Amino acid sequence: MSKNIKFTVAGCIIFIVLCVVLLVNKVTSMPLLSPEQLQLQGAYILKTPRSLADFKLSSHKKQPFTNEQLKDKWTIMFFGYTSCPDICPTTLTELKQLKQQLTEKYADIAEQINYVFVSVDPNRDSVDQLASYVPYFDETFLGVTGDIKSIYNLANQLNIPFSPVVNPKDENYLVDHSGNLIVINPKGDYHAFIKPPLNTDKLVTVMGSIVGQFN
Repeated sequence: MSKNIKFTVAGCIIFIVLCVVLLVNKVTSMPLLSPEQLQLQGAYILKTPRSLADFKLSSHKKQPFTNEQLKDKWTIMFFGYTSCPDICPTTLTELKQLKQQLTEKYADIAEQINYVFVSVDPNRDSVDQLASYVPYFDETFLGVTGDIKSIYNLANQLNIPFSPVVNPKDENYLVDHSGNLIVINPKGDYHAFIKPPLNTDKLVTVMGSIVGQFN
């Protein structure tokens, strides 16, 4: 085989490889939404991410949960409680499906996100209770609890309203709380929130855009 033919064959192979790479990249790249498009999906990015005052809670792994645990990765945070009859298990299921779809389609983004469930019912949600509840949805999800004042102060910083229940008369009481998801950026700052209703496809697109546009 002459050198010219070899060069031609090599050039064709390189061209084909490049075409395949570009095609794969086009198929697997996450479409990025503008802030206006994100709002139509119920996601709102803060113009200036908000730093959080120091807090100290406890995880279901019996380890401290502080501002430091919010750094270096994205965090999706949801405030709820284990006795919640509807919105909490539904939301945690959506987050489980979000993680699964991101892992399958956009593994690089999936690896950058942690998931945290903060209890608004510390009277019933002990560390042990969270340990038997949160990993049921996904073993990597983290359950967090603490004293009601610390939880309330953190929720207040994140604009998450809930009605603390003190000295309940009925052991089967309900706790009113927000259904919003909170997004914390890798610097540990309050970055965005996502309003219900939630669905997996929406969350995949929203989180892909938020992470993809972060500097």
